[in-house]
Amino acid sequence: MTKEFYFKCEKYFWWFFILLPFVAGLVRYNWLAVEPYVSQVPQSTSSNSLTPAPTRNEPETPVLRKLKGQAEPTDKNDFIHNRFWEVLQFGALSFLYGLVGCAFYSYGQVIKGRAPNFFTSIGKSIIVAFLFSIFFVMSTL
Repeated sequence: MTKEFYFKCEKYFWWFFILLPFVAGLVRYNWLAVEPYVSQVPQSTSSNSLTPAPTRNEPETPVLRKLKGQAEPTDKNDFIHNRFWEVLQFGALSFLYGLVGCAFYSYGQVIKGRAPNFFTSIGKSIIVAFLFSIFFVMSTL
């Protein structure tokens, strides 16, 4: 990649790099099948009739759990476990995604003459990417 080509595509790369996770859905949380329903306040059974709820052509939550390959969550620990693994998965994904930005940034530093070589520059960039991922994981746990 020549200097001229790098300078032409640098601005577009960073815009694309920042917007891609939002557009592609990389910053989403994988809800358990019944997790959104758990946050609703349970209604008193004394005011409700004992007739079953009408069906609205929506799959029942056990069907959703089977489709997602999940067992039925039984207590709060299941939700805590899911949240923990989602945060770790997103932390690892953000670190790997950050490596792409680190490589592009390090190459730019070498082309601009601000770094002696690529490996010195990428070593410093990887440290920053690692610290950012650790900060993200710790702040969302």
